[in-house]
Amino acid sequence: MTEPAETVLSMPPDFGDDGFAHIDGRAFLELAETGWDALIAEAAGRDRLRLARHVVADHTVRTIFEHGDQTRTVTSPRTSGDQDDIDGAIDEHLTEAGRAPRPRGYRWFLAVPPGISDPTEFSRRVNVRFAELTGTAPDAAEAYAALAVIIEELYADETPA
Repeated sequence: MTEPAETVLSMPPDFGDDGFAHIDGRAFLELAETGWDALIAEAAGRDRLRLARHVVADHTVRTIFEHGDQTRTVTSPRTSGDQDDIDGAIDEHLTEAGRAPRPRGYRWFLAVPPGISDPTEFSRRVNVRFAELTGTAPDAAEAYAALAVIIEELYADETPA
């Protein structure tokens, strides 16, 4: 896999009290390791993304066992196999949407659109608008098309960097 064209940071960013990562004087939110957030990154475009090398050992896997009324939680370090499964599921989602798989081994950060004051507000706006545009159960390609419209709307007042 080739090196990504997005800006790769030399170190993971620090997070402020506002819940955002701050990179070169601009606020960024960290995208989750999901197909949904990968589609958001794809719709946002490379200029709005920053990447930092992903250290698998920094993550844990939490497994919850339930039997009757008893619950037991086991936490273990994430393995490279776990990460391959996560990346594979993300790539599959992107492929279903007609998009290319993304480079593996990175944490993804998205520049915060104008007027967004906290990370939950971004998700709320995306989710509300997505429901308005798609109704229920769109396929991955329809989801990507809707997210492209939403991203365009959210960044409409953006001042170029």
